Amino acid sequence: MDTNQKHFNGYEWYRRKMEQRTRAVLKKQDETFERLHGEDSDEELLRHVHAVAKALGHAPQMCEVPGAQSVASRFGSWRAVLRRLGYTYPAGSPELVRSRRYREEYARQQELYRAERQKKIEARMMRKKNKQEPGEADDANGQ
Repeated sequence: MDTNQKHFNGYEWYRRKMEQRTRAVLKKQDETFERLHGEDSDEELLRHVHAVAKALGHAPQMCEVPGAQSVASRFGSWRAVLRRLGYTYPAGSPELVRSRRYREEYARQQELYRAERQKKIEARMMRKKNKQEPGEADDANGQ
C-alpha cells in the first residue's frame, strides 16, 4: 500500500459536513433578517438585540445575534449598538463555533442529517426488497 495515500476519516468528513450545513443556515438566517428587517426603525433593531441579550443572559457578541452585521452597520459598529443598549462590550474575541446560536443550529443539522440518512436507508431497503420479490408486485396489481 502506498504510504502517501490518505485514509478516509469518516468523523472529519461528518464534522466538516455539519459545519458547512450549519454555516449555510446561519448565513441564510442573517440574510433573511436583513431582508425582513432592513427597513425597521433603530428602536426595533435595538429591541431585537436586547431580546437576544436577555435570552443569553449577557451582552452578546455579533456572532450570537441573527442579523447582527446589518444592525451594526446601521449604528456604525457593534460596540455602538451595545453602548446604546447600556451594555459593555464583551471580553474575548467572538468565535462563531462557540456561540450558543451555532451550537444549537449544529445540533439541529445533526438531527436533520440523521433523519435524511434514515430515509435514504429505508428507500434503499425498499428498492432492494422490490427487486428481490418482483412476483409479489405483479400480484398486488392484479396481474
